[in-house]
Amino acid sequence: MKIRIRSDIPLSREAQGALSDFAYGSSWFDLDGGFKRVGETERRQAVELLVTDHLPDGAEAEPTHIRHMGSDKVPDGTYLLLRDDQGLLHDVGVCDQFIGTRHVFGALFRDETGTVWAARPIADWTGSGEISADWPLEQVSAHTHPTVAAGFGQIIDSLPAMGEFVLTNEIPARVAWIPWWSGFGSNPKEGVVNSEEDTVLAALLEEAREIRASGSVVPDPAATTGPRVLTLDGTIQEHEVLVTKPPGSPVLQGGEG
Repeated sequence: MKIRIRSDIPLSREAQGALSDFAYGSSWFDLDGGFKRVGETERRQAVELLVTDHLPDGAEAEPTHIRHMGSDKVPDGTYLLLRDDQGLLHDVGVCDQFIGTRHVFGALFRDETGTVWAARPIADWTGSGEISADWPLEQVSAHTHPTVAAGFGQIIDSLPAMGEFVLTNEIPARVAWIPWWSGFGSNPKEGVVNSEEDTVLAALLEEAREIRASGSVVPDPAATTGPRVLTLDGTIQEHEVLVTKPPGSPVLQGGEG
């Protein structure tokens, strides 16, 4: 299944791309297209984002407060609606991610078994920009979601890395987006030597071994399968931004975004 973005109003190529990026980075739905209405707990599956200047019969919504998509001005009276897999339309203003996400600063690395870990402070990061060896670890899925891979490649191929990451509220967490990142530690292939970061990484790897020895590592669900992100077709103004997650993956349902 895929989520499509369809516009009933003329959009330039720039605006089409901006809308796709905005939808992906919004909190209207999660990485797998799941959403819930504010104040509800029921999971709904988004299949389409509709941009329209005419409110369909039976739909209740307020005009969007978004004023620009790229350099295009959004006309007054434009609505942004999510269609679920039951055909119902929902104002994006009352929609929220079903599986929430959070921004974290830290390091991503994998141990010798292939398990991926995030080292991050518990509180909001306000430090010097250096990773600390005493930061707690959180297990992260080694699989890259197809939508994320389209923008950043297979994340495991770029580890270890440091930066700002958006992680899902799942066990294990998945990387949903990367605002920025860079290498962490020495990289002989690139001629980078950083002994201080190597020392921190060694300590983090030892902590990962201790967690594994305690039996606290959880199974990593199989990689998400399905269609990849497609090139935007300007003739129909549709863009696939997400694919759905296979059933059976553990989640912390209703997590905070």
